[in-house]
Amino acid sequence: MSRSKNNLVSRQEEIIGILLITFGLLVLLSLLTYNPEEQPGNIEIGQIDNQLGIAGVYIAYFLNHYLIGRPSFVIPLIITFMGWSMFRGHSLVNSLRWSVYLLIFAVYTSIILALPEVISPGATELGYSLSGRVGRIVAQFMHRSLGVVGTILVLLAMIMITFIGATKISFSEFITEFMQRTASIISFVKSRSKRVRKRPKLKKEPSASVSKGFDSADKEVIEDVELGRGNNDKSAKKPQMEMELEIQEPGDAAGAALRREFLDPGNYKFPPMELLSTPQAREDEITKDELYANAQILEDRLLEFGVQGKVTDISPGPVITRYEVAPAPGVKISRIVSLADDLALAMRAKSVRIVAPIPGKGAVGIELPNRNREMVYLKEVIRSKQFQDSESPLALALGKTISGKPYVANLDEMPHLLIAGATGSGKSVCLNSIIASVLYKAHPTQVQMIMIDPKRLELSIFSNLRHHHLNYREDLNEEVVTSPANAISVLKSLERIME
Repeated sequence: MSRSKNNLVSRQEEIIGILLITFGLLVLLSLLTYNPEEQPGNIEIGQIDNQLGIAGVYIAYFLNHYLIGRPSFVIPLIITFMGWSMFRGHSLVNSLRWSVYLLIFAVYTSIILALPEVISPGATELGYSLSGRVGRIVAQFMHRSLGVVGTILVLLAMIMITFIGATKISFSEFITEFMQRTASIISFVKSRSKRVRKRPKLKKEPSASVSKGFDSADKEVIEDVELGRGNNDKSAKKPQMEMELEIQEPGDAAGAALRREFLDPGNYKFPPMELLSTPQAREDEITKDELYANAQILEDRLLEFGVQGKVTDISPGPVITRYEVAPAPGVKISRIVSLADDLALAMRAKSVRIVAPIPGKGAVGIELPNRNREMVYLKEVIRSKQFQDSESPLALALGKTISGKPYVANLDEMPHLLIAGATGSGKSVCLNSIIASVLYKAHPTQVQMIMIDPKRLELSIFSNLRHHHLNYREDLNEEVVTSPANAISVLKSLERIME
């Protein structure tokens, strides 16, 4: 019964969709063949240019004269789009949303077309209006109320707001992206122009007088160029007509572009701990009484669901608290795992995570989110015994475990490190913590970093490390690489050094 009802609804939607598509195409045809001289009161049968006949004249005249003028082309497109969505069985919510935004932009366009007619009546040479009555009335009202400049500013603001609402694109992000692309293009053009300037200009037959002017270094350069072309016969005097050299220094030459002198590395001092924020005392810290009370509530709730168990240990952490529950004999672990959603509701928690069993223990871990999250300070982790006792210069202070203990990882034991997450999940904070860990642990002679930041948002503050831990190509004129072209060049230079 339900299936036949769904089929009936689907057929009805297809029929409505076909009707809307047909109507939209007919309206579009009437607008495409619209002749402003053809008006409802001035029609001669047999001499109508509109391909839809008398109906087309009425439809086109109504849309162009009484509504929004030339931007009325959006209306049949919206009707056709809605019909296509119904025919394909797509959700009408998203289609309706886009249709409304298109109609709003069409009204804005109508107002803009009406402004010249309102500001300077008779300035247009057309015998008809492009804007329609709606656009003209709104433009006249705005012009009387706000003047020319005010009307333009308000229109721009309304267009920007509607654009943000329709596309979900931030104008600040759009401007930032545009500036980054522009800077990348400028940087690429500069790098190409430098390469062109560095190419040697070779003549067909160098004369003896010119060769005498060369010093020994210049002779070595010319010999290297000739060897690079595979010409081992030095006595041959073949004219070298065309020769283009890409400035890609092989081997040590590429590495030399990355090597620099440090600012007195012998007197380098590690950054003081005072630069980091000191942990503040918490007023809302969870007490032992609350932990024991929650443990008792957890036992009672488990018993209500037919699971008998005893909380044997509690591990409070900065974000969650783990309660270790030892189930009674005969209780299946799968039974406890299946109660995650029920326990979240019973404990009034956003979510419950069950670790069954805890590795190395005969207990099940039930993790509940804390009422108030604890702020984890980088200073705590860097001053911890785990970080200070680590011999690796790539020890990373990443935070705390679920039990509240400092967590330190060694980057040299990882093949790669990828930081990923949703917006606002802490990727930038994690990256800054990693860089700070290196600064507090490694000497500049031990660790060198190349930073690439195409967005120009995260790593620009570290450009002052150029005399210490930050390595860069001096010919690229930027310590933190922001151009994709420069990033490729830097990585190639780094690859040659590592090989």
